[in-house]
Amino acid sequence: MNIKEERMKWKHDSANVDKFVDTMVEVLKTQGEAVPVAYMAIDMPYRQYLQWVHSAQIANVDPALVRNSMVNLMAVMLIEASTRMGGGKDGQRISNLEWCDDCLVDIREEVMEDLQQMAAKKIFNGG
Repeated sequence: MNIKEERMKWKHDSANVDKFVDTMVEVLKTQGEAVPVAYMAIDMPYRQYLQWVHSAQIANVDPALVRNSMVNLMAVMLIEASTRMGGGKDGQRISNLEWCDDCLVDIREEVMEDLQQMAAKKIFNGG
């Protein structure tokens, strides 16, 4: 199977996925503080990622393989972003390692806060 054929298996047109992402984008836009780079990060890469996760769910892909694929994707994204956008708070260039370290700390803090909020609202079952 060639890549174009495989790609079609991993892209499901789901109204629910699009509605979910559209809602997230609209919430970010209407908060008043979100700049386009913030909501376009949800609209463009996250929409594609969510379609991929939805496809994996439909195909009953082993969750461990999905997790490993996600980790690989995140690693590539971090390396690419640190190489292209590796500036510090003062605008000066910082090392890729320092940029990635700061980014990973931010990701961990954000995920932990979101998971705690979800658990408090009982919308996350922990599994």
